[in-house]
Amino acid sequence: SMDFAQSCGTAFTTLSQGLTGSRLASSATAFGLGAQWKLPLSASSGSFRASQTQGGLAADTIGEQGVQASPLAMALVAAGVDAGKWRPPVLVTSPPDPGLSPRVVADAQALGSLRTLMRDAVVSGAARGANVAGTPVYGQVGTARATPGSKYWAHWFVGYRGDVAFAVLVLTKSPSTSAVPIGASFLSGVG
Repeated sequence: SMDFAQSCGTAFTTLSQGLTGSRLASSATAFGLGAQWKLPLSASSGSFRASQTQGGLAADTIGEQGVQASPLAMALVAAGVDAGKWRPPVLVTSPPDPGLSPRVVADAQALGSLRTLMRDAVVSGAARGANVAGTPVYGQVGTARATPGSKYWAHWFVGYRGDVAFAVLVLTKSPSTSAVPIGASFLSGVG
């Protein structure tokens, strides 16, 4: 629990020893990575390519190497944890866009654990700067090089509050920057 709250990648790479590439890829697909969206705008659903090596699989578990995701894709992951179902993105239009069908992302026990972990990250972990008053915030943060060997760092904060899912992405040259303050500013105006 504390490893998740503090965004400790080392602990999660250890968990990869009990996973197979196909099982991890199946979970990524359930949460919408690589889905074929029907939006009339350019937005990536991301992709997941499972590694064939133990070291590569460890990197995959923390969103590195074979994983690509956009802020929109990650907001949909957070929304899936909240609702228990992955729903495709839609533009608010009249009449509504039919889009893709919702689907279950994980079993109830896994979702309950994820919700607890995401709340702990905001209450006492690396995302505690976003523990704003009002409706509880659930989230997770992370940092990784924007691309292998890049001088830029990608700092992200994804989560949900009430019926709003969000994703914040900040690109900087500093590995110690956080996307949490921007997320907290946004959340202060939401519910």
